Amino acid sequence: MGIARRRVRALLTAGLLDSFGLSLGWTAFILIAVGRGGLAAAGEYNAAMLAGVVGSAPITAWYASRVDGRTLLTSTGSIELVLRVGTLAGLLIGWPPALLAAGVAAMNVAAWTGYAGMRAEVAAVDPGPRSLTRYAVAIATVEAIGASVAALLPITADGRLGGAITVGLLLAYGSSVTPQFWCARTSLVRSGREQRDGSTEPVVDPAQSVVDPALSAVAGYVGQHRRRPPVALPMPFGRRQLALATGALIMLIASGPVTLGTALAQQLYGHAAVGFAAMAFSAGCLLATPVAAGLARLRLPGHLRWLLWGAGMLLGWLIAPAHLIGLLAAQFLSAVAVTAFQGEMDATVAQAAEASRVTSALAWAAAVRACGSAVAVRMLPVLVAAPAIGVLSAAATVLLLGGGLMAVTVARLVAMARHPVAAHTQLTMPTQLTMPSQLTMPTQPAVSMLAGVDAG
Repeated sequence: MGIARRRVRALLTAGLLDSFGLSLGWTAFILIAVGRGGLAAAGEYNAAMLAGVVGSAPITAWYASRVDGRTLLTSTGSIELVLRVGTLAGLLIGWPPALLAAGVAAMNVAAWTGYAGMRAEVAAVDPGPRSLTRYAVAIATVEAIGASVAALLPITADGRLGGAITVGLLLAYGSSVTPQFWCARTSLVRSGREQRDGSTEPVVDPAQSVVDPALSAVAGYVGQHRRRPPVALPMPFGRRQLALATGALIMLIASGPVTLGTALAQQLYGHAAVGFAAMAFSAGCLLATPVAAGLARLRLPGHLRWLLWGAGMLLGWLIAPAHLIGLLAAQFLSAVAVTAFQGEMDATVAQAAEASRVTSALAWAAAVRACGSAVAVRMLPVLVAAPAIGVLSAAATVLLLGGGLMAVTVARLVAMARHPVAAHTQLTMPTQLTMPSQLTMPTQPAVSMLAGVDAG
């Protein structure tokens, strides 16, 4: 147990360093882009980033099935390092936006493939949802801190930055990926092909990885409370495929403002507000775990819980244009909702996946969320300007809650319409069982059959 904890702690430390540098450089990238091209430029590069996340899923599935964790982490880290420095330097030099967008997409393919590999390393040590949830919360928190530091950089209104600070930023942005190489040296994850062929003992026992789908990832949030047992909740929306599709739809409707939070903060209240907004987001990430635990204790249905996370991403933005406090509330609520939502989806997918497909399953979970967010951030600047974000958020909240509850109601009505057929079948069974020949049968075989059912 002590070795496992040290391994998780080492993976977490490496992930924190990497994510801090990534957030620092990416936030600076977006601030510079906003200064030079406005909210539309930020939307373009964020859409490219999310397109890379979506593209990383099939690449991760293919690559992880052929190489072990050491090769995956080393190769993706090397590619990401080059593209981090290259895209930021290209933006400062003045490369064409299309070329930069392509570089951003490729960088995020490498980054999220490596991120899926890091999460697979965590799952290899602790297959349960607790470590993965803590990992996701810690990463989201340190990313908010990195964004706060980036907001302190002396970036001018037209997107300029001093020479010495530029060099330091490029060094921090690129070198922060190096802890991933250390994790690669001590990797425990074997390739999917090796695990399927049985040529290598799987690190993650399939009996532990394939957990009953009835155990929701929210149980991981409350598992840390030793005095009370975890709350088992059903998987949201039933089947795994439907849950993933629903997750993408929720992100499409609700994640636009939070994904463009940095650009919106700058346009609404100026460069100085970006740091305060990032700190509010960081505080929300830290409180995501206890808030999710409290929601789990209410034993809410899965569909309602997911809809509430989506609404939480939007509600604060209703008042964000009115006052700086509204912006901070929007960032705080969005951080709580999006962090808990992502952690729950990741943990659920990791539990349901086979041992040889954990890495690719986690990549697909991130990809479906990113697919919805990519469309959202691309459309948001087209639909409204920054001052009108409250109106758009109100409409999205109504659409999400109203449409989601309506869809659930229709699904239940369909299920009720099918229920009488099953009920009629069950009602006819006693008529057959009351035949005289069956009434004279001994009761012991029936008891044995029931005992066998219970044992199974």
